[in-house]
Amino acid sequence: MSDTIVRATMAWLLTYAIHSTLFLGIAALLTRRPQVTAPMRDFAWKLALVGGLVTPTVQLQGGLAPIGSVALARSVAVPTASRAKPSLAGARQGEPTLAAPSESDRHGLALPGAERDAKSGARGEVLAEPRSPAAADAAARAELSGLTLGVVIGWGAAAFVLAVTYVARRLIMVGRLTTRQAVTEGQMPVMLDSLRAAFGLRMRVHLTSASTISSPVALGLNEICVPDAALTDLDAEQQRGLLAHELAHLARRDPLWLDAASLIERVFFFQPLNRLARRELQHNAEYICDDWAATRTGSGEPLARCLARVAEWIEASPLGVPVAGMAEQRSMLVSRIARLLEEKTMLPALSRVTKAVASLLVLGTVIAAAPSVHGTLPAEVVQEPVPAARGDSGRESDAAKDTVEQDPVIVAALIERLGDTNASVRRAAASSLGNLKARKAVPTLITTLADKNREVRAAAADALGNIEDDRAIAPLLKVIGDESPEVRERALDALGRFEHDVPAAPIIAVLSDPRPNIRQRAADILGNIGDRSAVAPLVKLLKDPQADVRREALHALERIKDPSVASAVLPMLGDENADVRGTALGTLRELRVPIAEATLMKALEDASHDVRQRAVEVVKDQAPSAALVAVLKKMMLEDTNSDVRESAVEALSEARSPAAREALRLALNSPDAKVRRAAAEALGNRP
Repeated sequence: MSDTIVRATMAWLLTYAIHSTLFLGIAALLTRRPQVTAPMRDFAWKLALVGGLVTPTVQLQGGLAPIGSVALARSVAVPTASRAKPSLAGARQGEPTLAAPSESDRHGLALPGAERDAKSGARGEVLAEPRSPAAADAAARAELSGLTLGVVIGWGAAAFVLAVTYVARRLIMVGRLTTRQAVTEGQMPVMLDSLRAAFGLRMRVHLTSASTISSPVALGLNEICVPDAALTDLDAEQQRGLLAHELAHLARRDPLWLDAASLIERVFFFQPLNRLARRELQHNAEYICDDWAATRTGSGEPLARCLARVAEWIEASPLGVPVAGMAEQRSMLVSRIARLLEEKTMLPALSRVTKAVASLLVLGTVIAAAPSVHGTLPAEVVQEPVPAARGDSGRESDAAKDTVEQDPVIVAALIERLGDTNASVRRAAASSLGNLKARKAVPTLITTLADKNREVRAAAADALGNIEDDRAIAPLLKVIGDESPEVRERALDALGRFEHDVPAAPIIAVLSDPRPNIRQRAADILGNIGDRSAVAPLVKLLKDPQADVRREALHALERIKDPSVASAVLPMLGDENADVRGTALGTLRELRVPIAEATLMKALEDASHDVRQRAVEVVKDQAPSAALVAVLKKMMLEDTNSDVRESAVEALSEARSPAAREALRLALNSPDAKVRRAAAEALGNRP
């Protein structure tokens, strides 16, 4: 597992711990108030559960760091020029960042203030005091990385075991219900359909019965399973109350919410308030569904009598996992029955608009104000003006454009870090040098291409590509044969920055690489180089098993502009991939290769609208025959894609024939407004 992923995961978990405690704690305080209704409590707990997952993700992905935020690692503050603002951050988000210490720190000495100022003045710049020595910072970061990795692996293992245990218990519960039978006869299916219509539910709800349960339960999205006794021991009103209660669970998606809450409780086991949230959701769901049932059946008395009757059946052990069941929580039965008999109805449920507005306000406030933990926070940068170089005639001096000349101490320190014993430090140093475009680092970065760590080699290749120094071309060409696919790909990306200065032969050799993305990148580079020696290898690549590679080979041949490839490109019009067929049409059009009418007719009838449109564009470049005009006329009126219909009109406007004019007049009656407008413009422009 890479250090970047580990640190990002740890940062998210810590931020989740902060935000979920905030959400769940506030929900617990609010829901204790007696005037808060069950629907309001239900919404508060659901928002708390979901908000604890959403806000850390948004904050960290958006790079937001409100007041109080901390970082697992922080780069050291360094000075830079106000006219050129190079960043010392790693090339990839989340990588460890490095900054150079002052000259005195690198030699282990503390210079007196006057002497330090004198040295700074001699260089013509003022260096800010670094927060800590870079070497100590790198060592602390390495130690923290090891601890973080252990914590993340431990959490992952525990979360996996707990989640699998929950899933296993769910499977055991499903196993107990495998003998359930569909209920299709009697009055209960009729009642269910009537209630479903009254609830306004369009989904079909299945009614089943089982002898292995003693309490009705709502399963999944559309099933109600009742004990066998419910079919014979309950009167009609009690059955109606039972079905209304369980149908309310399905309408509210309570089974899914309980599953989600149970998994959150187990995966994020370090947050004890998640258990409270799940229990509160389960309790509130029963009260709310009681209200739904009492409201839609006219009275709570039948449901109360049903609950009392069901309580007599409960002898079997619980199902083992939280479910939306009428009497699964026996401790609540007395209070629920009493409440129904007293006809204590709750306030109506919150509207969707109210929930949406409240959710956005709460989530937005937490995202903007709640502190977070980041993998890495950037250092503060001290900006200083760069004095104009002597002899500068109105243009920015080279010193303002080249960070190497501005900050020689920083670059020297980063180059030194390329020899560090810690691979993460070497990788970060290479990335920082690339971002700084430090040409003085090119020889050392070239040596780093042979580093024993593949991530360091890849970072060095990236850095050389960013610097774009011609000295790096030959070493990068050697690296494209590296044993690591990642290094090969990064080296190709770097060489792509040089384009015409890169010889074609070594890139051609890469076309046989086993990884399709590397073959694709090599084809792209060869197209940019434009060397005709690459034509034959690229033609061979047209038979590659990967569609993306074939398409890139066509693009490369198009840029090389060799008409002799027409015989190889024409068969690609029958490729199984629509993108390849469309690209082949574009390549032939760019190379001005004539296409046989029969082949073009087939392309005009292609299943892909993109291919059909490209074929129409080819027709526009040549004088279409009467047969092609007839096809265009049909496409203009009947094609399923609006853009294709409009392109057909444009192609007919280019055809100076009576048949084309007649087709354009017919298009004036098309139901497609775009077609009518294009036809009117075409007729108005014709002589």
